[in-house]
Amino acid sequence: MTAEQSSGLFLPWDTDLFGVRIGRVAGERLTEPLAAEIDRWAERERLACLYFLADPSDARTVRIAEARSYRLVDERVTLARSLPAGLVPDESTWGVRPATLADSDSLKAIARLAHTDSRFFADGRFPRERAADLYATWIEKSLKGDAAIVFTAEMNGRSAGYVSCHWDSAEEGRIGLVGVAAEARGMGLATALLRAALDWFEKAGVRRVSVVTQGRNAGALRLYTRCGFSIVSIRHWYHRWPDRAAPTYAPLFFRRLVEVEDRHFWFVARNRLLRSLVSRLLESVPGRARILEVGCGNGNVLRTLGTLGRPALVVGMDLFVEGLHLARRRVSSPLVLAHVEKRPFSRPFDLVGCFDVLEHLENDEEILWSLRAALPPAGALVLTVPAHPWLWSDFDTASHHRRRYEEGELRAKLLRAGFDVEFLSPFMTLLLPLALLVRRLRPQVSSRDGLDLEMVYRRASRDLRVVPILNGLLKAALALEAAWIGARRRLPFGTSFVAVARRRERYLTTAIGR
Repeated sequence: MTAEQSSGLFLPWDTDLFGVRIGRVAGERLTEPLAAEIDRWAERERLACLYFLADPSDARTVRIAEARSYRLVDERVTLARSLPAGLVPDESTWGVRPATLADSDSLKAIARLAHTDSRFFADGRFPRERAADLYATWIEKSLKGDAAIVFTAEMNGRSAGYVSCHWDSAEEGRIGLVGVAAEARGMGLATALLRAALDWFEKAGVRRVSVVTQGRNAGALRLYTRCGFSIVSIRHWYHRWPDRAAPTYAPLFFRRLVEVEDRHFWFVARNRLLRSLVSRLLESVPGRARILEVGCGNGNVLRTLGTLGRPALVVGMDLFVEGLHLARRRVSSPLVLAHVEKRPFSRPFDLVGCFDVLEHLENDEEILWSLRAALPPAGALVLTVPAHPWLWSDFDTASHHRRRYEEGELRAKLLRAGFDVEFLSPFMTLLLPLALLVRRLRPQVSSRDGLDLEMVYRRASRDLRVVPILNGLLKAALALEAAWIGARRRLPFGTSFVAVARRRERYLTTAIGR
């Protein structure tokens, strides 16, 4: 193992949950050479976020971390106590019992709102829904065996809190999660749960129990010290998000696309399909529809959305001013230079479109959550993405794609982001055999890391040429897909996917938290 490999750990569970690549610094202290090694490792791993649990007593570490844009998000306080001396007096009437899988839904509901003091909420960059999912998943996994035991107590026939207990060794125990529903606070439930956990540890022969909480969580610190725990260590959690995001698009392509989009079969076919699909979706929207296209580029699709034959406010948004300058020549719609995570709109949109944009972005699931937030309940998202990783080509590399999607992957990400998938189908069906033939006859000169980029860009530009006879034939053949997809009928295969998804609302019967 090299020094760079030992300096950091890739975190697949956090990566899957939050939809961005996440890693962690391996040690608690930094030197300038080590920090440089970590930077190289993080760049090679294409990390979007880096966790660092630092020893705050080391002034050099703190200085280096702050100089390299690590941001303090949490104070991690570890407390411990010995057993059996002085078990917690329990004067409450709570009937604490071991939790079972039948309690899972109630405990997950509590967990979703019980841990908002944690670093994942304090960071501000993680979607709050995903941070809540982390704790719901955590307590669920604890019930399924990650914890030695979970205790709960009921209030009005429903679980009102929990504590999870874990083994560290034969004589060392650890309290994992403690959560109490809002309506049960101030009634001694947390103390009763903690007493049950300590009693269970004592009977199991444990001599020492530890617990971790946040420095900002004054209530938890009072609870643990009242129950005989003392602080044994304090560490600082830092998060670092890269100052410079990896390229998501090559602006030089905007002008090239303007030259061909009105004639090239691919863009013409996609616009026909989207016109058919969106027109039918808007039939159920009363009055003047509000439509947002995220990643509108130079306005090719935006122009189509503005000519659907019904009153609508159509807004285009993009990160690149180069594209918006060209879009202004095509449309009179409002144009906004902004990121979807920082959209400057106070009202939701009836429909949000994101057409061949998501594949450019590292944190695609986080972006889906932001798209969801731009919609009202049951608002529609229309999405197109390239299909099948095995179709990766020079054009993907030149376009700064991060991925091509499989159908199941796209569906799963939409569901995790709080959408109900109403329709999902491949399209560009005729292009699949042609793409396979081209790949067979013309080996690719690039990898996803971008080898021989000059050749890659030349080939990508050639792919945008309009060949008159072939172009006309493909335009005519692909025109049939528009009516087929517009009627919500699936195609068997293709080089792209189109999805229609509706924002799903989650309802909780009680307001619960810690």
